[in-house]
Amino acid sequence: MAGPVLFTAIFTVEGFLRPGYRPLEMFVSELSLGPRGWIQIASFIVYGASFLVFARGMTRELRGAGASMLWGFGVALILAGVFVTDPIGTPRANRTVQGAIHGLAGAYVFLGWPVCLFLLARAFRKDPAWQPHARWTLLAAVVTAVLAVVLTYAANEVQSGRSAPGFPVGAIQRAHLLTWLAWQFGAARRLRK
Repeated sequence: MAGPVLFTAIFTVEGFLRPGYRPLEMFVSELSLGPRGWIQIASFIVYGASFLVFARGMTRELRGAGASMLWGFGVALILAGVFVTDPIGTPRANRTVQGAIHGLAGAYVFLGWPVCLFLLARAFRKDPAWQPHARWTLLAAVVTAVLAVVLTYAANEVQSGRSAPGFPVGAIQRAHLLTWLAWQFGAARRLRK
């Protein structure tokens, strides 16, 4: 339960304190850049490790592809910390291997999360202990699926330079993140009980 709360607190506070950072227009990962980048890097790694603990608890409770996918999110979050992103708008020819690995980890998280939630919603419907959680898991799956499509489009527009300055890609990413983090907090709370 602490992982999503700590991760959210760090990227929110750091985003408001960082000079030149625009939370509504920039990705959370961009907080990994610059002299204070170590704070977001550490946040990714700590959250990824806590997510692995969450995955362990969930796979003890549930079997199936949805629960198994959770392990990949923990690993992807750690990779997102170890391999720092390239600045937004970096031309393809100038992107680093490190940034590409970060991008692949991010793609797994943002595109894989809705798939995982759909699978978990199905598993929850079949398990009497988790049935009360099934409906809101399905809702979170639908919301994150829509936001993943919008985020993919928005990220491509920003990266290609086709979007207008001030495009709210950060707001779209945060809406996706907060839906997933709220779901995880609720599932961890249920798991704790």
